Amino acid sequence: MAKWELTDNHYIHGHYPGEDKTSWQFEETNRDTGRIARKLFTVPAYLDKGMIVSQGERNPREFEFVGPPTPEMLPLDDEAQAISDKEQARAGWGHAINDLPGQGGFNDALLQKLTDAVEAVARNQSVAAQPAAAVGMVSRAEFEALQAQLLGLLAKKEGQVSDTEEPLLEIEPTPAELSKSQAQAERRA
Repeated sequence: MAKWELTDNHYIHGHYPGEDKTSWQFEETNRDTGRIARKLFTVPAYLDKGMIVSQGERNPREFEFVGPPTPEMLPLDDEAQAISDKEQARAGWGHAINDLPGQGGFNDALLQKLTDAVEAVARNQSVAAQPAAAVGMVSRAEFEALQAQLLGLLAKKEGQVSDTEEPLLEIEPTPAELSKSQAQAERRA
């Protein structure tokens, strides 16, 4: 029987022997019919650091987990060690000491790969060797002609659009409007 000790708190799928798997039931009541819809979900259990978990033979005091072991599980027997080694090779677990920052871990390895790639590009291509313009680009004369054409269109458009507003026409009020406003002013006074 493979046994591991948890070196950190875990959320892990499994159950104690003789119990159902850890599950959560969702219930929803339909307002129109009053019928209850139920859905059962298997959820992981929360286990504390230092607990013993196993796979295979059932021991009533040990939590039996489902799935592969994690890097935070310390193998306690040869069978567990073999399973952990196989999973480490498959999943690519890192080395606990070498993965610390500044100890040649993942970040340093990634930075070294990027530095090597930049140096390889710099060795193979110099800046002076790159052409100034790609083949099929417009010539300087064509560019200047196009630029002059665009400037002419913009100038023509600016001449049509005015930044100032047109003055409003002054309209004299009608005698009916004058008498109405006088009546309103007398009511207020």
